[in-house]
Amino acid sequence: MTFPYTGRSSLLRVAPCRPRGGILPIEAACWEETVMTAADAEGTKAGALDQLLAEYVKIMPVLDPAQARIAVGLWRLLAEGTPVTVAALAERLDLPEEQVIAAINGVLAGTRLQDDQGRIIAFWGLSLPDVPSPHRLTVDGQMLYAWCAPDTLWLPRVLGKAIDVQSSLETTGQTISLRMGPNGIEGISVDGAVVSFVRAAGNSVGDTAPAVLSSYCHHQLFFPSERAARHWVEAQGRDDIAVFPVDQAVGGAGRFVEALVGSALPRGVNVELRSVAECPNLAPAREELHAALADLGLPAVVTEVVGDYPSPSILVNGVDVMGGTGDGPAACRLDLPTGERIRAALSQAMGAESAPAATDQNLVDCCTQPGNAIQTDRPRRAERLPNGLRQVYQAILRDFAATGAAPTHVAIGSAAEAVGLDSTVAVRELAANDLVAVDGRGRLVAAYPFSPTPTPHVVSLGNVDVFAMCAIDALGMPFMLSTDAVITSTDPYTGQPIQVTITGGAATYQPSEAVVVYAASGATGRSVDTCCSTINFFASAENAQAWLAAHPTLAATVLDQGTAVVLGRDIFESLLS
Repeated sequence: MTFPYTGRSSLLRVAPCRPRGGILPIEAACWEETVMTAADAEGTKAGALDQLLAEYVKIMPVLDPAQARIAVGLWRLLAEGTPVTVAALAERLDLPEEQVIAAINGVLAGTRLQDDQGRIIAFWGLSLPDVPSPHRLTVDGQMLYAWCAPDTLWLPRVLGKAIDVQSSLETTGQTISLRMGPNGIEGISVDGAVVSFVRAAGNSVGDTAPAVLSSYCHHQLFFPSERAARHWVEAQGRDDIAVFPVDQAVGGAGRFVEALVGSALPRGVNVELRSVAECPNLAPAREELHAALADLGLPAVVTEVVGDYPSPSILVNGVDVMGGTGDGPAACRLDLPTGERIRAALSQAMGAESAPAATDQNLVDCCTQPGNAIQTDRPRRAERLPNGLRQVYQAILRDFAATGAAPTHVAIGSAAEAVGLDSTVAVRELAANDLVAVDGRGRLVAAYPFSPTPTPHVVSLGNVDVFAMCAIDALGMPFMLSTDAVITSTDPYTGQPIQVTITGGAATYQPSEAVVVYAASGATGRSVDTCCSTINFFASAENAQAWLAAHPTLAATVLDQGTAVVLGRDIFESLLS
């Protein structure tokens, strides 16, 4: 759903009069309301929201893929409406009970509430009726509660199903009703509704779930309009609250939960049905498609497009189910999409949700060999690119470094056009070499060493802050850009902040005992899927070993400070030369 802007848009910026430190400069005069074009407003607000949520990600626990799976499993089991025991969760996930206990009592310890029998009754944004709030949910007939308003926007993504929301509107006492599906808003009762977010403070969200509820959730609410939100925030005397349209907050909430537990969530499958006007074969093709989706239980969004295409064509993640890309002259096609081919394409997309665009066993990244991390071949892969493709790759990296965000489709298109390449083909080739990674719609999810979504590793490059995919990527970034940098990260075992200052190629760590764990799942595939979330800074070797003991399935090695810096330098230094 797109928020109904009409050419011009009023953007409410809730911010203090003076600049503040940190990564969230929502820059404005006090309670300034600025009129701008819809496109400019959308981009500015999206950036401000992503920066705000990036602050949350920095203070949230860092979960490896196994822990993320446990978290998602706990949400889904709790949504069934009864208190959850560790034994039941371990059985549902088919994991050793001791592994689940280690996660629940370790990295997830501060995110839950238990009853007097030790059963979990609330977890990280979702509660049984024992812990009520103003935000009531109905999930498969079960009454539940969200901790705060933004939680209602991302819970359908982790639960994999639609939820009905009944929430009290602050300032009016009325109720806002939402129907939220895994892919976004399906219905809302109050046009123009907004939601408030409290800016993160300190180094953690709180030692306990009650601290989260009292510090954040009591001020993260729905409002009927921006004006109502403005008056409420003024009355609170707060300078750390920002307000965003509900539909935009849905997008930000989705990116936030992807950053936390994305490795445990199914990837979307993009389905497109193309036809020429008044195509006589469109209806049968549509029926075959929806029958296949129903048979597979796939919550896919089908986009129907009428234009100059071979008709009808069905594309799954951009690929025609009958072969090819779906491009060509307008004509009634003879090879009509069959139910068998549609099901095969959908099944393949579901089974290879996180697979790279192409597989080449000669291009396996260093992530599969953590003990031999220094032998990475990423520079070799970049060097053997055709000259034009290498220029596009370097343009993507430079754009990231200059802006702190992923380059736009227009920017990538311009870089590709300058060397006579199609931007879609160029990005696909770079993804095949695991120099970038894309989702099912072709959008960048990584351009190593840069991340377009929040991670625990923030690299300050002068006036620009950018997220790194992992600790090694963060260390390599200043060498690639020939600049000094300050890296801030978090120990995933204790939550302790870590800072690395790189000046003139020399690195200084705080705390001085910090190390880097180079860990991977051991599977072959894209770096973003196999190791980016498990290569992290730790405050000490003892913390690193304790974390590794809780994750026995990972192949890992502990790198001292000098080795980690050399590894980052060797991987990335030559990429822009």
